[in-house]
Amino acid sequence: MTYFFPSSITSIPKKQEILSELKNTVDSGTNALRILLRSFELEPNSKIAIPAFVCDAVQMAVIEENHNPFPLDLKAGHTFWTNYDLDKIAEEKIQAIILVHLYGFIHPDTAEIIAFCKKKQIKLIHDAAQSFGIQENLLSGDGIIYSFGPGKSTTAAGGAYIKNLKLASNHFIINKPSFFSFQNSSAKLFLKSRIVGYKKSKIENLTGLFISKLSLKSKSISSMSKFQLKMASYVIANFKTNEVLRKMRYDVFQERIKNNSLIELIPVNHLAGLNFKIILFIENNVKKFKSFLTENYIPYFSLSDHISKNEDLENFNQNADKIIEISCESSIAEVEIIRIANLLSTYR
Repeated sequence: MTYFFPSSITSIPKKQEILSELKNTVDSGTNALRILLRSFELEPNSKIAIPAFVCDAVQMAVIEENHNPFPLDLKAGHTFWTNYDLDKIAEEKIQAIILVHLYGFIHPDTAEIIAFCKKKQIKLIHDAAQSFGIQENLLSGDGIIYSFGPGKSTTAAGGAYIKNLKLASNHFIINKPSFFSFQNSSAKLFLKSRIVGYKKSKIENLTGLFISKLSLKSKSISSMSKFQLKMASYVIANFKTNEVLRKMRYDVFQERIKNNSLIELIPVNHLAGLNFKIILFIENNVKKFKSFLTENYIPYFSLSDHISKNEDLENFNQNADKIIEISCESSIAEVEIIRIANLLSTYR
């Protein structure tokens, strides 16, 4: 099942000023992490603490910068939060921590982790790739990354940006994509595929396949293209406007499934979330539940289907595949949200 990754851009705006905050931009969240890691000037093969339950791009960024990822287990219970075991981190002589704020929520142990890193002089990256719009004033450390790719609170036309970057000019050569660059073409096709009602032509589909093959071979790092910057600026400028719609859609799901004992909406009590997706915990027979979603054309995403399994981590091994994401994006039609919520309430 393909997850529904809509964009809050429903048509391409003809005019949009590029926001001044989009200063340090790159073509992907992976490269944003790479740049921050390189800026720390750590010794090669340093240990970097990362969640086991996270996009493989995080591990890839660490490896590409010639460091060793140190995966951390999930917390015990029905949760998607990582256990940043500070005693183990000190014991393993971790040099940097990538603190991931999933699904538009700030990690509940953020203040404790920040204080620990400051005391131990451990570098701290806040990976808020999914979570533009959270309370940024609570994320002190050595840099924050945001992304505009699929499944984020600010899905636009790809790319990422970094805040609080301290980087010497000789660390990276960051290319400036031209108007006719493959990156620019790819960004436009990406966005068109997520505009409701837009059907890509056969030529556009073939172009997309060609560009994706080229991008896999490319090792260069580029800033976001002018088109990407405009689309990201548009999404950021309209982010608060869609807050009420996201919350309404979240509440529809919450109301419909609260009496279904087979589906648990994972509670998140730490700070106000962005409500752009619901996270479900399915205690028993996950395969049956996924089949139900597929048969009823309910788009979902299971992160555990896309990341390396880790049998050494007890809670990850026990619970990772039981966590299911369903989108609450404001761009999804209300009638579709109600349809999905009603179906979930009938699951047996």
